[in-house]
Amino acid sequence: MSTETSVAVLVIGGALVAWIFNLVRQDRLYVGYGVIFGVAITTAAVVVGLPPILGAGAVLRAHIEGFIVGASAFVVLILVYTLSQVTLWSNRLTALTQELAIRQAEPPMGHDPAPAQRSEPPPAAGPFTESPRPRPPHSK
Repeated sequence: MSTETSVAVLVIGGALVAWIFNLVRQDRLYVGYGVIFGVAITTAAVVVGLPPILGAGAVLRAHIEGFIVGASAFVVLILVYTLSQVTLWSNRLTALTQELAIRQAEPPMGHDPAPAQRSEPPPAAGPFTESPRPRPPHSK
């Protein structure tokens, strides 16, 4: 693999990690998936791209290495896209479940409805409450 190809592999790996970080930041990809993919992509990019730059390219020389790198990148892209869609569905399902639970929740026992919904006046608040005193007439 040439030095240019190695640099390209490292740049593409960095771009994929940045994309995954952005998906996690926007809550479109679960954090756990983001960590797994970030570590896997970084490791693959370093293992494939760094040895030829350092002069140890003979270790990775093979006839089908370009195909393997391309296929691996395609698989990673498809997996990230699929899991980001699963994360979106999961977030929507969580929000829907919470909304339904809130709508179907019954008021707790002893719940005092709003004053506008009462059919009778509220009871006295305690032993120190008094009935309202009549006001003296105003003198002019």
